[in-house]
Amino acid sequence: MVKKFQMREVKEFDPIEYYDKRIEEVQRDKDLNLIQKTMVTKYLETRKKMIMKLSVREKSNRQEAIRTKAGREKQSENKMI
Repeated sequence: MVKKFQMREVKEFDPIEYYDKRIEEVQRDKDLNLIQKTMVTKYLETRKKMIMKLSVREKSNRQEAIRTKAGREKQSENKMI
């Protein structure tokens, strides 16, 4: 007996979108009092800012790696000539 699995579409995890949704959920939650809401919201916002900084740094590191790789390839071509 062979089970057939249905392929599910896997979305790429976007942490910034996740934190936006969590902040909205916290604001709508009726069980939390105002102090709890502000503390949790501040925590989520700082986590979101940290991730945004990391993603910007990661992009610049990736671009720098591409530049250095291109520079190395050009140097090796010059040595061959």
